[in-house]
Amino acid sequence: DLLDDWIAALDHVHEIWVPSRFTAQAFRRHTNRPVHVVPHPVPVSGAGPERVSGPVAGRPFTVLTPFNMASGFTRKNPVAAVRAFKLAFGDGAADTRLILKTHHVSAYAAGCAELAAAIDGDPRITLLDRTMDRAELDRLVAGSDALMLLHRSEGFGLPLAEAMAQG
Repeated sequence: DLLDDWIAALDHVHEIWVPSRFTAQAFRRHTNRPVHVVPHPVPVSGAGPERVSGPVAGRPFTVLTPFNMASGFTRKNPVAAVRAFKLAFGDGAADTRLILKTHHVSAYAAGCAELAAAIDGDPRITLLDRTMDRAELDRLVAGSDALMLLHRSEGFGLPLAEAMAQG
């Protein structure tokens, strides 16, 4: 278990640097070592187009949910994102779409099956499983109208901060 490995390693460090108070509290439960919050730098990229307030003519309202399957399928909770999308936009709203930007889907077969069952062939939902460089990811975020993360636990929420930095 990764958590057990991290706890065991705490005896071998002098201090711990983490990106949020949430993460600091989690570490402090397991050590007396100093834990410092050092916020993530959030660069403002120039890769994305200027954002326009409101829907873009000729393009469906686009919701983006990025997640890494190796970071914990249950914790990242992409099935809840699919359910929330369907609840918000109904079964037939052709002027909407959900992009699930994933990493390492093949590493978790049970999650793949659960996600496919939740999607249930909905043509508005795209599963985009590939590595993207920073510029590609910035364009994907900039081309979306909303970023939805329904994680059960998140240490910082870097994708949200990056999306906000892009406007």
